[in-house]
Amino acid sequence: MPAPPKRHHPPNIPHIIAIIAGIAALIYSSETSRSSPGVSLEVGLMAYLAAVLYFVPAIIAYHRNTFTKGRNFLINLVFGWTLLGWGLSLLMAVTAVRPQPITITLPDGRTIDGKIK
Repeated sequence: MPAPPKRHHPPNIPHIIAIIAGIAALIYSSETSRSSPGVSLEVGLMAYLAAVLYFVPAIIAYHRNTFTKGRNFLINLVFGWTLLGWGLSLLMAVTAVRPQPITITLPDGRTIDGKIK
């Protein structure tokens, strides 16, 4: 029996967001730690929270497993700083079509699972 084809897995968007937020928090906290060392953790956490809120539309699209999650992340990354871009990205995340699961039974009894795009 031939091996099933390998499926393409998109990059894990929440992990990418966490890395971006962590880098932003690290850069910002290193700048503030010179002036007041006790504030750097709080500022870093606030920067992390701000980055997560910025990427809420991309996180929603990823967890809904929509077809447009990659485009949604890109629009959110590039144009999310404008209210229009963030709103468009959120609208895309909420209204995008999800893949529909199907099961095909072959004449010999084997089944094939897939998704309809």
